[in-house]
Order: sequence, then C-alpha cells, then structure tokens
Amino acid sequence: GIILGLNGGAEFGGLPRKEGQFWPHLLVEQQFPRDFKLADSATLPFTLDFRIDLCKNATESRLDPALHSAQVTAYWTLHNRNTSSPDFGEMIWFGVPLFDARHEVPPGHQDLDTAVENGKFICTVEGSRFFEGPTGDGQWHKIACDLVPLVKEALAATQAKGFMTKTRFEELYATSFNLGWEVPGPYDCEITLKNLSLDRTAP
Repeated sequence: GIILGLNGGAEFGGLPRKEGQFWPHLLVEQQFPRDFKLADSATLPFTLDFRIDLCKNATESRLDPALHSAQVTAYWTLHNRNTSSPDFGEMIWFGVPLFDARHEVPPGHQDLDTAVENGKFICTVEGSRFFEGPTGDGQWHKIACDLVPLVKEALAATQAKGFMTKTRFEELYATSFNLGWEVPGPYDCEITLKNLSLDRTAP
C-alpha cells in the first residue's frame, strides 16, 4: 500500500490557519496519457481500501469548522471535449469522499472552487452512499462503486447550479485523477491506501 502523512501543525507554525491563508495538499495523482470517454463504458467500477491511521489537532487552540479541517477525497477531472459544444473545454471536479475531520461520515459538496482564480465546479458524492459509520476510526474501510451513474448525477447537480448547462454526458472525458490530503487546519494526519482500481474493461 501507500502511506500519506502530513504534519499540519508544522505547516501552520503551530497555529490555526487564518482566513484567506492557503493550505497544504499531499496527493498521488495521474494525468491520463489518453483521455477516455465516460460514455464508452457501460460501467466503471472503482474500488479502494483505506485506513485513517492518525488525525489530531496539533495545537492547543479551539478550531473553527468553517476554516479548519483535514480531508481526503478521490477526484477526477471531467472535461467537455466536444469542439462543437458551447461548453467545450469546461470541466467538473468530480469526487468520492473518504474522510473529513469535521464529520463522522464525509458529506457531499456541490459548489464552485473559490480557493483559486477561475475555479471550476466541485461535485462530490455524499459519503453516506458508501459508509454506514465513522471513517476515521483507525479501521479498514472499502469503497466499491460504479462511477457511471454517479457522474451522471454529478452532471445534473452541476447543471442545476447553472454550470455546464450545454453539456451532455456523452461529451465528458476523464482527464486526470488525484487522491490524498487537503489540510486547511493544523492537523497531523496519516492515511494508508491499497487496492486502488478503476476497471475500464468492465462490460
């Protein structure tokens, strides 16, 4: 497996993150050498085993959930690659959440990425679709899901918010993948990952 550990206490100098202050990311990621059209696959089974080995506030300070967290999400970038579409080149960050320090089960999220200039729409699925109990309990947890219906739901949610309204599912291509920590808070944290798979050969 792969272990990803991040010392958020040191990253923020032993203090809570301030409003507007950027935060560290520790990710494994892959830029697909050739984009693949989601509609070409009847199913896209995604599987992953993970264990949160550590996640603790590294300061004596009281943290603000609106500013401070440590979270792990599996993300794909989904681009409209139809050159004839008004939405050509636009994209969605589509995510499957694993862990969020603020919640026993990570919630879904649908909104623009406001942390960067010209941020794109982020759409993550509710963790309750995959987990019945806490994911940060130091035990092994497994995700096993078909991404095709989830991406269709994500596109509908994106369009309901007024983004990529001219895009059809058949025009979406997966272009990259990343997985790991985003830590907008002074958390020391560690995760173990294994058995990561996206089966594009499924019938």
